[in-house]
Amino acid sequence: MYSSNFIDYIVSVSQLEGMFKQLDQRYGKPNIQNPKKTNGQHMIRNVIKFLAYHKQSTCEDIAKEEFEKNIQTHRKLKSITDDVRKFIKNNLIFSRLVREDGFKKVKNKSIVSYSLTPVGILYAIYLFSNLRIDEDGMTIIHSGQTQEEFDELIKSLKKDGKEYKMFVDSFQPPFDFGIIRSLAKEYSDVMPKVFGKFDYFENLIGDGFEMIFVNAFEKLFHEPETSIPDQTIMLSDHARYDYWLKELTTHSSDPLIVEQFSLLFYVNLEEGIENNLSDRDSEEWFKSQNEDKEFKQRDNKEKTQRYKENIKSAKQMWLEILNHDKKIKKWYYNFVKMALKSKRVEHDNLWWYKKELSKF
Repeated sequence: MYSSNFIDYIVSVSQLEGMFKQLDQRYGKPNIQNPKKTNGQHMIRNVIKFLAYHKQSTCEDIAKEEFEKNIQTHRKLKSITDDVRKFIKNNLIFSRLVREDGFKKVKNKSIVSYSLTPVGILYAIYLFSNLRIDEDGMTIIHSGQTQEEFDELIKSLKKDGKEYKMFVDSFQPPFDFGIIRSLAKEYSDVMPKVFGKFDYFENLIGDGFEMIFVNAFEKLFHEPETSIPDQTIMLSDHARYDYWLKELTTHSSDPLIVEQFSLLFYVNLEEGIENNLSDRDSEEWFKSQNEDKEFKQRDNKEKTQRYKENIKSAKQMWLEILNHDKKIKKWYYNFVKMALKSKRVEHDNLWWYKKELSKF
């Protein structure tokens, strides 16, 4: 059963960190080894992961996979199905991770099917994407490599015991792009401005394009602080906090969270592309250590020039993406206008405040 102090109504992405921390306390953090079956650790992973790969599934669909994995236990499929149904109803519906999503015809009967909510989609990424959470909070640490590149790296390092020992603790398994791709395919209609554009992003950006999504996902848990009034941070701040207060009257909570995350994605898109290009340079440099001595010895001037080229390329790609879809460009342009108006009001209020104080 659910606990009375659990966040039961998420209306903004700014509340997700608190909710995920509560889920950590209740079901364990990501990558937990051997999740227990007695306290829901195993069940929540089973249900969320199945729905991440199979939208609109029934409780029996979910139970079949568990039944086939553990057929030696002699538990009946109906018994497992009943457990799945109870867990979804008492825990996942309440916490808004899963929702009822239509019906499926099974033997002339209409059976309720389930899908992940927008919050459930983000939680699935958090739970199954090889994340490592920093001790200071919800800061996400990840590797920008593909699984193949990571496996090849470990293989090469093992040839030299000293190098392997040096790097084994600093490298971790890469972000699991597989679940992101699956969610993008299954839930493109839920997040059309992001998931619906994955094919285009891949064609334009190329290898590792999923990292631009990861970059936006990180911002849900770790917003960088700076003393400089950076436009990206100002827009992100407006999307995370002010936007939902203004739009809650015209959006229900799930569509609003989709809007907020989509805005954060496009706010951080240019930075994500730039990071993607820089990661490729870093990987190229690392691979060249024993292959190309001239590349290994390139001077700082060349590195600086490459950095400037990456910034320019990222901006060009960002503009190309926005110009590719006129509806998205208009949607984002209107958001920037809204944010600018809001910031001007804040600025004017501060001047009024200063003026009033100066009278005394």
